[in-house]
Order: sequence, then C-alpha cells, then structure tokens
Amino acid sequence: MSLRRIAASVLAFAGLATIAWRATHRGEKASADSGPERAWQPLPRIVTVEVHNGGGTPGAARDAALRLRRARLDVVDWGNAPVDLRDTTIGRVRVLVRRGDTTGIGRVAEVFGKVEVIEAPDPRRLVDLTVVVPRVIREP
Repeated sequence: MSLRRIAASVLAFAGLATIAWRATHRGEKASADSGPERAWQPLPRIVTVEVHNGGGTPGAARDAALRLRRARLDVVDWGNAPVDLRDTTIGRVRVLVRRGDTTGIGRVAEVFGKVEVIEAPDPRRLVDLTVVVPRVIREP
C-alpha cells in the first residue's frame, strides 16, 4: 500500500471519528448553558425505579428516566404505561410505591415538582417506585 493511500485512509478515519464525536456530544453545550449541574447527595439506600409514559408524548419516559438517573435514582426500565396507568388528563407525575418504602419520593418531587403519591404494593414488580409521567412534564 502506498504512503498516499495510508495517509488518505488515516484522514478519512479521523474525519469520521470527528463526525461521530460531534453527533454524540451535540447537546452538551446547551445543557451546560442552562446552569450548573446539581450535586445530588446519595440516598440512604439504592432506590430502583421504573418510568412509564402515561400521557402518550413520544420520548417522555426516556427523558424522565434520564432526569431521574442524574438525580442518582436507579432507573431500571422505562417505556409506555400499561393501559390501566394511562391518563392524558392528569398533568402531574404519579409515583406508585411498590414495596412500602417511600425512600426516593422526595427526590422524584425535587426533580419534577409536585407529585401524586399512590400506595400500590405489587410483589411481582422488582422495583421500589413506579413513576408515571403525564403528557407534559413541567419544570418545578
């Protein structure tokens, strides 16, 4: 292989690597401009959370899951809510307590503002809390 081909290959790879890096880091400047990242203190124990999209807005559960992970909650699953948890009229985040321990509810409220807490024990669920996000999540 000639030296020109090797140089062209290296430059092409460097260009692709630059494009890939920019694509994955595109939103960082916007989030950095929105203010300093909050330094969340650890909770007394690990709180496992599942997040459900109860309002039908595409990406709402994913966005909520990312916000809760930044707040140091262990989000183990997210997706669309089952039919019995869907409601497009409620404008507030609902938190279902699954194992009787309310650790983490305050953290969810800090992230989303006022939340509705519902006791809903379910031994089949392997999470502490189920967070159901509405159609639109308002900033606290």
